[in-house]
Amino acid sequence: MTGLKILDCTLRDGGYKNNWQFKNNEIISIAGMLQKSGIEIIECGYLSELSGRPKDSSVFDTLNTPNSLFKASGISPKAEFVLMINYGEYNPENIPKYNEDDFISGIRVAFHKKDKQHAIEFSEQIQKKGFNLYLQPMVISEYNKEELDNLTYEIQKLDCNTVYIVDSLGILEEEQILSIGNLFDKKLPQTTQLGLHLHGNAMPVFQKAKSFLNRMKTSRNLILDASVRGIGRGEGNLRTEDICNYLNKTYNKNYDTDKSLSSLCCAGCV
Repeated sequence: MTGLKILDCTLRDGGYKNNWQFKNNEIISIAGMLQKSGIEIIECGYLSELSGRPKDSSVFDTLNTPNSLFKASGISPKAEFVLMINYGEYNPENIPKYNEDDFISGIRVAFHKKDKQHAIEFSEQIQKKGFNLYLQPMVISEYNKEELDNLTYEIQKLDCNTVYIVDSLGILEEEQILSIGNLFDKKLPQTTQLGLHLHGNAMPVFQKAKSFLNRMKTSRNLILDASVRGIGRGEGNLRTEDICNYLNKTYNKNYDTDKSLSSLCCAGCV
């Protein structure tokens, strides 16, 4: 592999534990401490038009809100800041073109198999507006080999930053993850990064993450999603502190796990 990155999804996936009720100062504090810990990509929440943005929330109804929030905070953006859109929850016409002065530079598009074709078209509009595009095919365990082949064919039409293996139900075994990873590695453009998003519903996610890293023979960048203390939907996510410690010891990374752990102390989630 060329490089390893961590995407911390505490403010987004972790919101399933507190109904995304993060105060503005908590969003700034969590993102700031994660950046200081060395995390390369920070997911700051959802972008959604389903309802008006509640006060003190990491669900935003406009990109201007998080951009203005972080600009006013004085944080210097060293990490990449991203948001997730569930397909169907946002009109792409309401997304402005990316401005290099903005904090949010990446959009993660999550979609289910039934919406694949429309989600690809939606994602193309996001990409044309200048954002780094992350594709999140949800519940990838539901795809058979032919459907995965078709998915990679459709993705090739996009200039996609990262494509994910999303184990939404937490049921994929190590061999299944590796098989999907190898298929993506074979068929996707070499400039596309490969991501892994795990949930711990059925099997330990830390072991699956280590297996993926150690057995995935690729020249492309790999991204692992994680959240502080594993907070997230269902049984939670890969723990940021666990995978950072492992990468420090095994892959000569230099994450500061004390800073990542302290990021949640103010947010009422621990």
